[in-house]
Amino acid sequence: MINEELYTATLQKIREIISEETGNDIEEIQPDMHLEDELEIVDGELLRLTKVINAKLGTSLNAAEIEEEESVETVRELSVVVCEEIELG
Repeated sequence: MINEELYTATLQKIREIISEETGNDIEEIQPDMHLEDELEIVDGELLRLTKVINAKLGTSLNAAEIEEEESVETVRELSVVVCEEIELG
């Protein structure tokens, strides 16, 4: 089970990063938004986004694995994956 405080902070940071990288207003980026369909983050952009997340949050996410995982389709799901990575250290 993910620590709620860590999840909330991570979700906010992911929203900020998505806003910075895509130009979408942070207030418009909601947890249940689909990365590809609603935010238009496609393969190459997801790779870049993953690199930025790794740099800013000190994680070592594998962009290729995230692209392949069908369980990472929304902002919330991406935040959960990042939280799990942070907790694993």
